[in-house]
Amino acid sequence: MSTELAAETLLNAGKFYTAIEIARIFGQSTQHGKRYMNNLINNPRFVVEQKDLAEPQIKVISIDGRKQSIDKLQNSALLFARPKSLIGEM
Repeated sequence: MSTELAAETLLNAGKFYTAIEIARIFGQSTQHGKRYMNNLINNPRFVVEQKDLAEPQIKVISIDGRKQSIDKLQNSALLFARPKSLIGEM
């Protein structure tokens, strides 16, 4: 799993996530969740909003200036949701 794929998923969801929640989404360890979180915060390609609570949370606002995920953009262009068989989901 790459940081870009993680960012796409979090942008699509549009919610705040902790490192533990990020790790659970991708079936990774908490350490990987923290790594994804740090990569998203430190990389200038990604704009994130941070909440500094007892456990820090982030929300992905945009990727390279794009405020919608690729999936949402494709669905808008096609005027319907792409069939799961075409996007590799079952």
